[in-house]
Amino acid sequence: MNELYPDDDVLLALTADEQSGVQFIETGTAPYYLEFRKLLYRLLANLAPIGLRVFQTGDLTAEVKPGRCQVAGGLVSYAGGDSLALTDNDTNYVWLDDGGDVQVGIDGDGWPATEHIKLASIAVADGTYTPDDVTDLRGYALLGSLTSILTATPAELNKLDGASADVTAANLNELTGGGATTLHSHANGNLRNDITDPGNGGSINADGDDGRCVIGTGGAETRSLTAPSGLVGELLLICADVLSGNCVITAAAALNDTGNNTITLANTGDMVLLVSRGSAWSVVSSFGATLSTV
Repeated sequence: MNELYPDDDVLLALTADEQSGVQFIETGTAPYYLEFRKLLYRLLANLAPIGLRVFQTGDLTAEVKPGRCQVAGGLVSYAGGDSLALTDNDTNYVWLDDGGDVQVGIDGDGWPATEHIKLASIAVADGTYTPDDVTDLRGYALLGSLTSILTATPAELNKLDGASADVTAANLNELTGGGATTLHSHANGNLRNDITDPGNGGSINADGDDGRCVIGTGGAETRSLTAPSGLVGELLLICADVLSGNCVITAAAALNDTGNNTITLANTGDMVLLVSRGSAWSVVSSFGATLSTV
């Protein structure tokens, strides 16, 4: 079925597209070729950030247009110009690796296991191919379901500050290959859930829920930190509101690889974000808070 256009009178009334900046050429404009070049110039300016388009240069060769993107969290830039030799009578995969280099392989070997951006697949047969045989895959880097995006290996999850080898072996492997019975599902997933400040000498207890504990003091005070409920991935934000003295919070186990087990909040706005590794907490990030060992 053909894609429909708006009615003619609607099209003729258009003057410019606000988002792209493309201006529609008015009827009777002269010289028309100049206005047409302006339109193309503005269109190409909008397309330029996409880049990295794979195109045919010969029967068994291809190249990739220049472009920039993020791979493995780092900005990479590709200048173009590399000729890619394609394998005959096979489907060729073209991708950009985390070093900013374009690579080519065949479907029998699959896509690389390392971080990369899929650019295209090219079906080559009988010594040649056509532009129609090039399948543009750049959209894969822009669109994806949560299932495909929110995946991680145990090794990746093990990068959390304080997570150790036994955590990965005990629980995190289930996230990639098994049941989720011992993993936190984040049913609440809301750090705005209030966890009561127990006051001086009391114990902060998340009790199995993601949430935040807002601390206030009337002088120099202490708190203890109850161990998590055993669910891996439980989140706890501890933040300082109005402090009249330092608040020293002591955990039963180390909060990071250094062995620190104590958090000190000294100023309003100091905070620390913790994640459960099952039987103990690990520091994910902190602002203003001081970590120490007692």
